[in-house]
Amino acid sequence: MAESKPTTSATKAAKAKARSPPSHPPYLQMIGEAITALKDRTGSSQYAIGKFIEEKHKAKLPPNFAKVLLIQLRKFTASGKLIKIKNSYKLPSVPKKSAVVTKTKKPKASGKVVTPKKKKVVSGLRKRKSVKSIGKSPVKKAGAAAAAAAKKKMKAKK
Repeated sequence: MAESKPTTSATKAAKAKARSPPSHPPYLQMIGEAITALKDRTGSSQYAIGKFIEEKHKAKLPPNFAKVLLIQLRKFTASGKLIKIKNSYKLPSVPKKSAVVTKTKKPKASGKVVTPKKKKVVSGLRKRKSVKSIGKSPVKKAGAAAAAAAKKKMKAKK
């Protein structure tokens, strides 16, 4: 009779097994190398990153490398592994760890259970600031007083 075609799930599994792992390093590693090697203060463009990677890994890259790179850049930007500024990509800054590691103190377990104290509720009636004092800050008042004192000293010297 007629030969039956293999099911779609069987063909997908066969294709997955047939695919070999890429011979190039992971995209995040290649992109990181490109950004650090280019040393651009404002970040590196997609074109510059692609050109650098192509020069370094030319024989190992797939023919649709440019499209895959664009997708990977978007994915890493969304996950926070890269930062996009305008049309440039940068590696996120990693805060430096201090040499001394501080230990957090754990509260000692004692027989008493300590409950946090409640804040006192202040009545709804509060003094309102006068309209004149709202526009002026105490710093400006102090500065004005110092300026007036300086003027008086200048007049006294003359």
